[in-house]
Amino acid sequence: MEDSDGNMVLYQEQSEERAIADNCDMIEGSDVTPVVNREWEDGLDFTLRQEFESKQAVKDLVEKAAHKNCFEFVIVKSDTMLFVVKCCEFKRGCKWSLRAARNGNSDSFSVRTYNKTHTCLRSDTSTMRRKRRGTPHLVASVLREDYPCLIDTPTPKNLIPLVQSRVGVKVSYSTANRGKKLAAYDLRGTPEDSFKLVHCYMHMLQTMNPGTISFVELDEAQRFKYLFFALGACIEGFKAMRKVIIVDATSIKNVYGGVLIVATAQDPDHHHYPIAFGVVDGEKDTSWTWFFSKLKSVVPDCPELVFCSDRNQSLIKSINTVYPLSHHGYCIYHLSQNVKLSCKNVNRDLVATKFMECAKAYTEPEFEKLYADFIRRYPAASTYLDNHVGQNKWARCYFPGARYNIDTTNTVESINGVFRFARAYPLLPMIDAIVSKVAEWFNKYRKISLETPKEQKLVPFVETLMHTRCSEAKLLPVTELNSYFLEYSVTGVDGSSYVVDLRRKTCYCKQFDIDRYPCVHAIAAAMEAARNAGNEIQLHDLCSKYYWMEQWALGYSRTIYPVPIMSMWMVPDDVRAKIVLPKFYVTKRGRKPTKRIPSAGEHGRRKKKKNSSRSWFDSEGSRT
Repeated sequence: MEDSDGNMVLYQEQSEERAIADNCDMIEGSDVTPVVNREWEDGLDFTLRQEFESKQAVKDLVEKAAHKNCFEFVIVKSDTMLFVVKCCEFKRGCKWSLRAARNGNSDSFSVRTYNKTHTCLRSDTSTMRRKRRGTPHLVASVLREDYPCLIDTPTPKNLIPLVQSRVGVKVSYSTANRGKKLAAYDLRGTPEDSFKLVHCYMHMLQTMNPGTISFVELDEAQRFKYLFFALGACIEGFKAMRKVIIVDATSIKNVYGGVLIVATAQDPDHHHYPIAFGVVDGEKDTSWTWFFSKLKSVVPDCPELVFCSDRNQSLIKSINTVYPLSHHGYCIYHLSQNVKLSCKNVNRDLVATKFMECAKAYTEPEFEKLYADFIRRYPAASTYLDNHVGQNKWARCYFPGARYNIDTTNTVESINGVFRFARAYPLLPMIDAIVSKVAEWFNKYRKISLETPKEQKLVPFVETLMHTRCSEAKLLPVTELNSYFLEYSVTGVDGSSYVVDLRRKTCYCKQFDIDRYPCVHAIAAAMEAARNAGNEIQLHDLCSKYYWMEQWALGYSRTIYPVPIMSMWMVPDDVRAKIVLPKFYVTKRGRKPTKRIPSAGEHGRRKKKKNSSRSWFDSEGSRT
């Protein structure tokens, strides 16, 4: 109701359990039934002139209150300027209503008139046959309250009971899934907005993380084609890492598809150390060449550099073109899966195991012995290897570069698994998830490196290995050959004699040479050298500098910061003016596959089942 000045006056709060009788004087024995009105509030507690960022925000709050407090409403008018709703029982006298209007030329809405009191019976409205269903906006509003500023929210299956416990309505799986996507879109925009805002996002990523490098490639129609980015902290930290880069690509599962390329190193403690990421249209010559040309601006070409990958022909060609000075080795696990498929009527898993033993041999005599036995047992595998790949690409003892212990792409495959859910996000939320996870890794290993005692000179993995080998080395006989050049002869547990040169950091077993930290024979020689005055040698001095704690800590010294929400972006006008259109995509029928298709030779690959009913008819027909 309104006062004399025409202003809206709210109804006074009245208890839900208070009943007002129209006829207070009840005559005993009368057949007249008193009329009882119950008044209760809607739970919104709006105030006049209260502002909201949009009409949808008002609608979401009203819808949530309706489900939670068991009342139904009808929309009287809803357009760009007004939003007017009333109780569904307004024809029976319920006075609850709300009118919100747009504030001038802005998108915000404010409450103009509001009656928060219902006079209808809740028992009737809560059991109506035609009740308002839950919407994706309702699910998104619940997620905004319970998971603010988070893209990684519960699965649709887990959202259904969550929404019911918050607002008292059960939504379908598809509604929960659409609401989950809608909540993510509120943070980073729609999939189309991800392309339009990619320049602005990369500007903010570079602002938050100095030294970050990014490139965006467009086609002739100004549509998105390629993306490359490398965080400044990773670029600087890679200088303290071993110069071995593992490269692989994995599919992107969102509506626009494409491929996510990951170039990563492995820190000396055997943890992931991502260097750069790329988003391209597929594993083709042009896309791989473009990625490596941008990676070259971050990691220059040099003879010390080594790449490890699968045998994708486009990838191999691009590395040879862009990085001619580097060395390129193949993942021995992927190769073993191809090798075992070339053999028939044998235990293929045993073929792969024997091949891995050959590939991991440290010395040439050991390799030749193992490989000769492998050839005799599996001649088909030997033919396949001779025709398709050279030994210097997979045999550890023949590889020309410093590969250390990295001979598989397990590191990058593991990273692909970490981002298996993020690869279904739109472009910018996917990058958000990548940056967040890398920042988490940096923080974790920075704390470990700083909390390690100062007396420990080697990273935990190598320190543990040295601890084990010291007890073994103490039992080995050592003969001094040249005390000046620190050359010793060590008898191994196999009875063979191994010459160790501590100055050159070599051993006949080649483990010292390839792994770049002391083998058990080198440790035994170092113990013998320590017995002589003036020749005391610390084990960490025999290791490559990449295994030192100070180098490891240096790799994680910088902090990685996430990109803030869009409302906090400060982007120059020239960056905002850059136009990026979404890629073309074709909508395919059916449900989009989410599981990875196993590669050749992997376990779990399904075989096509024959139609049993068809085969039965064929067999019956042949009998007749």
